[in-house]
Amino acid sequence: MEEATSENLTDKLNKIAEEYRSTRDLSEEPDETNQENVTEEPEDNQILPGEVSDEGGEEGEPELDEYTPNYVVKSYGEEKEIEDWAKPLINQENETMFRQLYEKAYGLDKTKERLEKTRAESEAVRSGLDNFQKLLESKDMDTVFKTLKISDDDVFDYANKKLDYLQMSPAEKSRIDESAAAKARRDELETQNKMIMEQMRDINARAHNMEFKEELNKNTDIVKDFDTKFGDGAFEQSVRDIAIAHWHNAQKDLTVSEAVAVAKKRFGYGDDFKPQAVAKGTPKRTITKKTTKETIKDAGGTTAGSEVSQKITSMDDLLRLKNEALKKTGGYSMVRRG
Repeated sequence: MEEATSENLTDKLNKIAEEYRSTRDLSEEPDETNQENVTEEPEDNQILPGEVSDEGGEEGEPELDEYTPNYVVKSYGEEKEIEDWAKPLINQENETMFRQLYEKAYGLDKTKERLEKTRAESEAVRSGLDNFQKLLESKDMDTVFKTLKISDDDVFDYANKKLDYLQMSPAEKSRIDESAAAKARRDELETQNKMIMEQMRDINARAHNMEFKEELNKNTDIVKDFDTKFGDGAFEQSVRDIAIAHWHNAQKDLTVSEAVAVAKKRFGYGDDFKPQAVAKGTPKRTITKKTTKETIKDAGGTTAGSEVSQKITSMDDLLRLKNEALKKTGGYSMVRRG
């Protein structure tokens, strides 16, 4: 009976030793009783945690194309470049702000140039009026007529009409005076109407440009992608060309949003378009592998058993289990008796 018990114990410990040898080289087959996060061995371009890819990117984080700022801005149809002192301050987040500021700044220069030109023209007109006023005051009518390019025939025609007017009855004079006043009023209204129309065209043009800029800002990714391929300002010009062509074909203006929508559809851009980022590194792939605790039952063979709290990882662990088992069986050896 004692020999049988020793043989059973020896078989159990031999089985444990076999399990230890098999667990030293971790099994490739996952067990399904417990879950622990382990990282699969890298395959090809896989990167393990803590490793750095050949391209220099940290694991798990794909490297995007290097950001290249665009220092060229447009103002009144002319291309200008952002000043050198501001270039180091520009990054991907504030580039749009800097570009808008410089567009306005260069626009102010153009506005100043136009203002100075207008002032010079106004001075010339004022000087001419002053000289003409002096001619009238001196009653130098010959110079007045020459300045106004009034011929002698026109002067004689006017003199004859004036003589006829002086010989008319009061009723006839009143009729002619009313007709002249009505004509002067019509001319004044026509002049005012032309000024208002010019102001309205200017206001509409500014509003249209602002709306255009806002619509382009809503589609910044598309504009930048298109301009990168076909040149700075290419998308904006394409939208304008589409609007002009539509007017010639249908005799109807497109709204800014409609023209932009037509351009997006024509060039294959959807509302959900996002620029494609080229990844230089391959992100890591982590899998979940299941393992079980190494457990054995009580060496005495009872059905209740007792779990071993740690894995067998060395010969010392195996010898410790051997000694514990021998104590419970009265010191029998692992060697099978003949």
